[in-house]
Amino acid sequence: MIFVIWEAAAAAYTAGMATAADRQKAFEFLSNHRVASLATVSAEGAPMSAVIYYVPDKDLNILFLTKTETAKYINICNNHRVSLAIYDEANLSTIQIEGTAAEVSQTYTVDKVFKSIVKRPGELPHWPPPIIKMLAGDAVVMKITPSRLRFADFRQTKPASQQNYFTMIIP
Repeated sequence: MIFVIWEAAAAAYTAGMATAADRQKAFEFLSNHRVASLATVSAEGAPMSAVIYYVPDKDLNILFLTKTETAKYINICNNHRVSLAIYDEANLSTIQIEGTAAEVSQTYTVDKVFKSIVKRPGELPHWPPPIIKMLAGDAVVMKITPSRLRFADFRQTKPASQQNYFTMIIP
């Protein structure tokens, strides 16, 4: 009896675990989107969110540009724990990330991220991103290292017994 329960629990746990193909699909999703909602917590404990433009790296870290006098930067300095949500309405899919954020100091990375974020995509008439226009301190690059990343594709149809649409990419 105990073996049967353990076997069922193990199957449920691994059912949503990521394969190399899942990680690649998550990377492609992140690479094909530019905007996310970042959640932080203020020093007073109030939840706050902000829209960011971002660039992913191959390890599924998220790099974004901000300024040193913005609420998100100040909040991250006080509490490195953040969450991020990216949604694709046309494809009914989402990535949700929990992790820690820290300022990036490597010149190569900062230059690469800055150039990637501020280059003008053809389909966006209003450019550069709003953070560039803000007078809120010096520009810095932040890196979110995911401790948890899950991907969902709600276009799938699943039997009622398998309603877990999320795949844990990083458990």
